[in-house]
Amino acid sequence: MKRTKCACKACQEFCKTIPGMLTYEDLIEIQKYLQCSLVRLNSKLRSSQGALLGNPITGETYRIGTIVPAQKPNGTCVWWDEQTGLCEIHPVAPYGCRVFDAHMSKEDGDTKVIFGLQKIQRLSILYNIRRNQLQKIGSTPEERRGLPTPRRNLDDNY
Repeated sequence: MKRTKCACKACQEFCKTIPGMLTYEDLIEIQKYLQCSLVRLNSKLRSSQGALLGNPITGETYRIGTIVPAQKPNGTCVWWDEQTGLCEIHPVAPYGCRVFDAHMSKEDGDTKVIFGLQKIQRLSILYNIRRNQLQKIGSTPEERRGLPTPRRNLDDNY
């Protein structure tokens, strides 16, 4: 997926409220970029309930759990620098950060969500091992901030 070029104030709002999901490849690239241990990287990540998807034919729903950046107490992403207005890991930003912007159509957003979730499912064993490690470390970002867990499906706006 092509990286978004926009970094306007509207797009930066996502960094302040909804840190984007990581693929398995993102985990590797971020760890290399930060030159850090797995333990240090895990301290910056959280397990999330992820996306709630629905089968339009059967009406059944299922969830694909994701890994997301942890959030600071004020809700911003751990890598968001409020003083500079920049992401500290921008060159290796997570999939859910680098391919979305506030100006894309719902259809484009849906396509990108599905593509990212398919990437997660392709390496689901490795990804879920990491996600399970994070669950043992702490709860979901929503639970850590004392908020109800959001329910998001493909009909939601991005």
